[in-house]
Amino acid sequence: MLKLAMIPGVHRLDQGLSGAAPAIAPSGTAPLWQLFAPGQLIELSGRAPGKLSAVVRLIARAQAEQEPVAWIGLRDAACFYPPDFARAGIDLAALAVVRLADSAGALGVVRAAEMLLRSGAFGLVILDLARGVPKGELSWQARLSGLLRRHDARAVVLTESVREQPSLGPLVSLRIEPCWREGAGKRVMLEQTLLKSKLGGRVAVSPDVRGLPAGA
Repeated sequence: MLKLAMIPGVHRLDQGLSGAAPAIAPSGTAPLWQLFAPGQLIELSGRAPGKLSAVVRLIARAQAEQEPVAWIGLRDAACFYPPDFARAGIDLAALAVVRLADSAGALGVVRAAEMLLRSGAFGLVILDLARGVPKGELSWQARLSGLLRRHDARAVVLTESVREQPSLGPLVSLRIEPCWREGAGKRVMLEQTLLKSKLGGRVAVSPDVRGLPAGA
């Protein structure tokens, strides 16, 4: 397992709410993890605060189910802030972090994900493509999706595409735009707007409603 190192340009978890106690979410919707079945590729897009808060919950759930997780990105790109992940309940010692030279580009991130998935050792891989996505043909998505189905794994792709832009491609099962909103009383809400779904039927992602920490 790769060691996690402190690096410059890390991202803090949005709103500093990693340790806040969760409240009951509105009924009539499903948490993202329940919609995110093995074999699926989902995209978390947008530039609003909330994307890291959404993915950290997916990592925590995967680790709770004893699924090894890997985060893959470019070395000089901003990454997550490890202490925030630890406060959110992430086992950093069990999180493999792969940092590639910038010259590898977005396609290098994808190829690294393919190598990890091909090993059959990872149940969830996070591809940080905030610096840009592979250009041209979409065969990389077909390869990735095939590996996910073969090994019952999941993949999350982080992009900065705004909602007016198309999704990564036809093999993306869900595209979510997370964003923190003010809630009622002493609560905040991680709203997860569903921009695309291939699951069929009427699907909605429940917001993550949380109480503000003391002193906020």
